[in-house]
Amino acid sequence: MIGAMQQQLDFIAYIQRMLVEGDFSATYKFALLHALADVCVEQPLILDQAELTIDLATLADKLIVLYWHHAVPFASEQTGESALLKQNTGAQSKVISVLYECQQNNIRNLRALKQSALYKPTFNAAMATLKTGPLWRLQILAKQAECFLYPHTNSTKHITLKLASPVVFGVFMIWWCT
Repeated sequence: MIGAMQQQLDFIAYIQRMLVEGDFSATYKFALLHALADVCVEQPLILDQAELTIDLATLADKLIVLYWHHAVPFASEQTGESALLKQNTGAQSKVISVLYECQQNNIRNLRALKQSALYKPTFNAAMATLKTGPLWRLQILAKQAECFLYPHTNSTKHITLKLASPVVFGVFMIWWCT
């Protein structure tokens, strides 16, 4: 029992450090944290399971779902991509731009997107963004990699969460929602 409590405290302390010491110049890392929490709640876990393998395809699909509404024009006095909510400090994010293009092609919801010819390039853009950005940058604290949640490996198909116990991610979901 004490070990589980310590694990929860370590997890929350790490997330707090991540938010303070991490370099957040875009919303991708927050979206990845959200996606990880969603997957941990949605996938059944075996009690006392120490790890959870998550396919990158699942995370890329979660990014599409999370960003779908972000690609709707935000400012009514502007038009085109300049009306979109900026998601980072540089150029507009790739996922937002691709989803905006889908919406400009009369795709009005995620179900229609998944059934369209635009889904594959949209998914590929989300996957490329995930692999080159937040997946490996999320755990950089104070300019050093601290792989507390999952190891940085060369696997291009999945990550393995180290702290996949239902208790720890239950605490995370409570924290995330407050």
